[in-house]
Amino acid sequence: MGKVKELAKDEDIDLEIKQFSDYNVPNKALSDGDIDMNAFQHFAFLNEYKKAHKDADISAVSTTVLAPLGIYSDDIKDIKKVKNGAKVIVAK
Repeated sequence: MGKVKELAKDEDIDLEIKQFSDYNVPNKALSDGDIDMNAFQHFAFLNEYKKAHKDADISAVSTTVLAPLGIYSDDIKDIKKVKNGAKVIVAK
């Protein structure tokens, strides 16, 4: 995030970055006016949030890169070793 802040400063933008550990909090913070924008979600997540929170007057104004996303395991070292029927958790 330091690089993002540095690039923003080059454009005369004073950027304050807040980090959240719960995916539901940034949209509430945006709706409540605690932050001016967020960049963390895909369109499906935003649409589901808006269905569940009808009073949330927020919308997508651009796209962003979602990172870090990856496949992690303590035991499996090669994706080819994942067996049919294995339990996999996918973020909303």
